[in-house]
Amino acid sequence: MRFFRTIVALSAALLLTSCGSSPPSRFYSLDPVFQGPQVTDLGDLQIGCGPFELPDRLDRPPIVIRGTRNEVIIDEFARWADDLGQRFQSVVARNLVVATGSGRIFERPWRDELKMDYLVSGKVDEFSADTEGKVELVVRWMIMDDKSPGILEGRESVYSETADPDDYGDIAAAMSRTVASFAGDIASEIEKLEAARPQGAN
Repeated sequence: MRFFRTIVALSAALLLTSCGSSPPSRFYSLDPVFQGPQVTDLGDLQIGCGPFELPDRLDRPPIVIRGTRNEVIIDEFARWADDLGQRFQSVVARNLVVATGSGRIFERPWRDELKMDYLVSGKVDEFSADTEGKVELVVRWMIMDDKSPGILEGRESVYSETADPDDYGDIAAAMSRTVASFAGDIASEIEKLEAARPQGAN
């Protein structure tokens, strides 16, 4: 009986030691960091932003890293502070506020009575870093409006940045920069569409 109690005590001690050695989780966030040139004459436009669909393998709390040979690496101790899909939409919208000079950027869902001049949405195919620190955003996106049938502009865009592969904060910052570049392209395309629109069509 004494031997049995000793084994139980040792097992409990090992369990506590194992639990105590687990590293604490660290949390990271995307941030709006647009620093490109502001487009002109878009301040009066109302622009609807979203949705942007992310694949399930990316839209999860742990940060995902692309490994070699199609490997997906999930670090349970490096996590997003917010829902990644929702945060992606918010950061695109906040970058658009700076890029367009418009305070009328609305995230989906918005109130039914609001009428948008342009609607921007998309599907994200890749949004992660690899083990060498290469960050890549691949997104298929389109611009529509409430007045014209069909898609006004649609394309696939690829953005890349580099980061320290051992620093998740640096990875999150690089990912934020790719979203800012994406927002800048959206603003530029809306500026072109607006310039081509016949006067009085708004």
